[in-house]
Amino acid sequence: MVARHSHSVSPVTLTFTEQVSPGIFTFGFPRDFPFKAGQVIGIALAEDGARHLYNICSGEDDGAVWIATGTGITPFYSMLRSGKADGKVLIHGNRYLEQFHFYDDFHSAMGEDYIRCCSGETSDGVFHGRVTRYLTGHPGLDPDIKYYLCGSAEMVVDTRDILIDQGIPFDQIISEIYF
Repeated sequence: MVARHSHSVSPVTLTFTEQVSPGIFTFGFPRDFPFKAGQVIGIALAEDGARHLYNICSGEDDGAVWIATGTGITPFYSMLRSGKADGKVLIHGNRYLEQFHFYDDFHSAMGEDYIRCCSGETSDGVFHGRVTRYLTGHPGLDPDIKYYLCGSAEMVVDTRDILIDQGIPFDQIISEIYF
């Protein structure tokens, strides 16, 4: 396996793999490069192989790189682990309650500033519906702060449109689409 970062390619050996939930995995390898929380890395099985982009899930100062697939929460988890959650609000959406990966860590660190929106199930303390519905019902968002979006293309576009309709300037919205 090779990892591409900062325009260089380095062979790596996996040190662990872990299934977080059905179809969702994290894996790690020793890191010899700096990164900023929220960045991505290209991974290939061979040096000349096709690279797939993954969000780095570990904190900036962690000794191994954790990469998760299948969720848009990954860059925000990296930011949390890097001590960048103070003063932030996280609105996290999923279809099922079991898909709220890293819930304990986010809830412990952010308390009421960690908002779960679940469209397929109901539970105490969880908004029933999509993130877009949550935002539509909460007008009066601050136009002077940045909004970071990470998720499917549909969610990012729909959420961006809602934010713009609520007076958030386009340049205050930063988005990343995962596949």
